[in-house]
Amino acid sequence: MASGAQALTPTPTDTAVLTVVLTQFSQSKDSAQYNPHGHIGISPTTTALMPSVTNKDYYEILKAGRVRVPDDALYDYIKRNRQAFQIGAFESLGSSARMESEDLAFTGGLLPNPDLKTFVSLRVPGYSADGNRAYVSFDFRWSIHGASAFYMLERRAGVWTIVTSDFVFAV
Repeated sequence: MASGAQALTPTPTDTAVLTVVLTQFSQSKDSAQYNPHGHIGISPTTTALMPSVTNKDYYEILKAGRVRVPDDALYDYIKRNRQAFQIGAFESLGSSARMESEDLAFTGGLLPNPDLKTFVSLRVPGYSADGNRAYVSFDFRWSIHGASAFYMLERRAGVWTIVTSDFVFAV
């Protein structure tokens, strides 16, 4: 865990948003890079945004992406993800996801555990001021290379729904 990380108990809203996103991601062909019948490994520590990049620079980079995000949700996302947090298990995902370190997911940092579908490093969601829109991004491994997933959600009749998503693969 990064220096200064705090224990984070996801709020019910964080859990609901991340559960919707991880459920959709686990069913996506983009997540089945190693074993299509395996589990998604989830890092028990969120990935903080790089401290050397300013809030303004992050805002401009993320705003230029293909997922359209309201300004207030984007600013909240940047603010909440300036620090890494310890997170708990997403028990509602059952056996499709497992909290595990990257060392357990990959042998020697490269070879995936035979039961692994992919490995994700989450960030906490950012919310609009009215609390009805959420932006989430996270990094995942699709080979020896990394990738990022971006999601915009809206709360409709009390249920979080993915409005748009995008994946960016590094090669």
